[in-house]
Amino acid sequence: MTEPLLPPPALRRKLAERLIALRKDAGLSQEETRKRTGLARSTIIDLEKAETSNIRISTLVNLLNAYGVTGPDQVELIQMAEQAKPDGTYLEFRDVVPNFAKNFIEREAYADAISTYQSLRIPGLFQTEDYVRELTQARHPERSPAEIERSVGLRAVRQRQVLEVNKTKVRAIIDEAALLRGVTREQIEHLIVVSHLPNVDLQIVPLALGAHAGQGEAFTVLFYGDAPNMDVVFLENLVDADYHERGSQVFGEYLAVFERLSKQASSVEESRALLDTLRGASRAN
Repeated sequence: MTEPLLPPPALRRKLAERLIALRKDAGLSQEETRKRTGLARSTIIDLEKAETSNIRISTLVNLLNAYGVTGPDQVELIQMAEQAKPDGTYLEFRDVVPNFAKNFIEREAYADAISTYQSLRIPGLFQTEDYVRELTQARHPERSPAEIERSVGLRAVRQRQVLEVNKTKVRAIIDEAALLRGVTREQIEHLIVVSHLPNVDLQIVPLALGAHAGQGEAFTVLFYGDAPNMDVVFLENLVDADYHERGSQVFGEYLAVFERLSKQASSVEESRALLDTLRGASRAN
């Protein structure tokens, strides 16, 4: 059976697992590896945690030599590292992307399916340019107009890649409260348009539901069909983010909350009708 072609994030994880196994087979700790190779311990840790996107081949060869890996085995791992490099789609926007978000943006682009719940704002994949602009200005008042427009441009590229090019299956649940804070008629109309896409299921948790498990939360779950060990839940705050992978207790709990919310929320058709009602009551742009 042919092994499935894995996306760069999955290849980096596979390479990380191989490096850990090779280091242990060589009987070396991370500290002993540092002394033998002269590499910073943080470099070794980042490689073993798959947190280095652009892997230096010279660094990899240094490690492999220390582990006694040569010949065809070394060539195979070097090729894996080359294939694991980012494709460069978002490189031009790297100056306006926080470090903690760069990993998520790349993972998002390779996901087969996405489930997202937002209680206080519109999901990023469904935001209009004006909504992105206002939100960015509010969160980053120090940014220049040019930087803000680059953030707007990045969001548009991500939306096009996920929704139009990849046609990724997206299940989104939005708390009705998020639709009542500074949301324009244009944004509501855009949500209605997006809700008709064949790869999108959009549901709204009505205010009438009262307290619920996702209240005040915001999270996104990324799924990878051929590499389920890459499935991850992404939890973002203002300055950082946490990733919890399939198999962890946190991943299971958030996945369960999403499915529970999906049953409690209005159906796709009912949600579309609610959006139509909100459109009539929303402010013009």
